[in-house]
Amino acid sequence: MHRRVQNLVAGLAAKGIIVIEWGSLLYSRYDVPLVYTEFSFLVDDDFIEAACLLTEEQGFPPTESIPILIRCHGKYETIARHFGRFRQRVNLFPRFFAGFRANEMCLAPLNLSDAYPSVLIAKPAPIVASLVRLISQVHFTDPMSSILRHDLCMMISYSLFDMSYEGSYIVLDEESEDDVEQQRRQTVKRNQTWEGWRGDEVWIADAVQAIIQGNGNYDFLPATLLGRAWGVPFLPMLQTT
Repeated sequence: MHRRVQNLVAGLAAKGIIVIEWGSLLYSRYDVPLVYTEFSFLVDDDFIEAACLLTEEQGFPPTESIPILIRCHGKYETIARHFGRFRQRVNLFPRFFAGFRANEMCLAPLNLSDAYPSVLIAKPAPIVASLVRLISQVHFTDPMSSILRHDLCMMISYSLFDMSYEGSYIVLDEESEDDVEQQRRQTVKRNQTWEGWRGDEVWIADAVQAIIQGNGNYDFLPATLLGRAWGVPFLPMLQTT
């Protein structure tokens, strides 16, 4: 399956369509331990139809979203175009979904290969900002909200904290508390070196730092409740945790 996806991305690149990695492929670049069961990409809005046609020609038949997946994934399931079998699907999202700007991405080899084909990847700060923006636009009862919060938690935990994955869980005892606190301080410094925050979204960096320091939690992220945004400004609410 990996080879087929690699050939698909190469075929799209040959037609001038450079896709943007999204989901598991992108997060795993930043040390998030994920298994590739589906392959998600963002495609420029102007090229989404051409990309879908080429994906079909490459042997990935289009698939309709079935009700159980819509109930499980919410809007995440309906906004993408899906191809191939479930658990081996290629998902094409319109680029506006994540909202990455050109200066927030760079070219890199596809995460399934060492050199070719090339794709666009976003830096950690724009990924986190994108997830927070998406969370703020989705009703908190939509399953997509839970998926996005999970992805955000994983990005912060693994791309900032040095969480080496050596088992199904990590045991923390009293003797390791000092080590955890030292790691927390190092993580705060690492977060401060992240680049790519937009001028009007610096508060997201502050929010991430508050979560790392233990002064806030994910429940205070902005969300959509009864059609109205709540949770912004973020920081004053963090002090209540």
